[in-house]
Amino acid sequence: MQYENGGFPQYFPRHDHYHGRITFNDNAMQNALRLLLQVSRREAPYARLPLTLSVEAAAAVDKGIECILACQYVQNGRRTIWAQQYDEKTLQPVGARAFELAGLATAESVAVVELL
Repeated sequence: MQYENGGFPQYFPRHDHYHGRITFNDNAMQNALRLLLQVSRREAPYARLPLTLSVEAAAAVDKGIECILACQYVQNGRRTIWAQQYDEKTLQPVGARAFELAGLATAESVAVVELL
């Protein structure tokens, strides 16, 4: 379900409207990467998974971190925090439902920093 650019959609396999967006809101991206990180390290309860799977998970984590860094919002030439959702192709902040305009997400950005 990971995009080539390293991002994760909010839902899979549903890609209509905002469901296909790269989503930091509700820690969707962060939680996917935390799980993959556990698999890559073969931490319990994933210690018995095949080594090949942990290698693939590590590569997915690396791509995800690249995506996180590419999505970090730049304001006045300075890197700040992350938006709620990003267009999966352009990596530009976008809105979701009609009442959710494109915006920066403070709590989710804390989770991104903790993950990094």
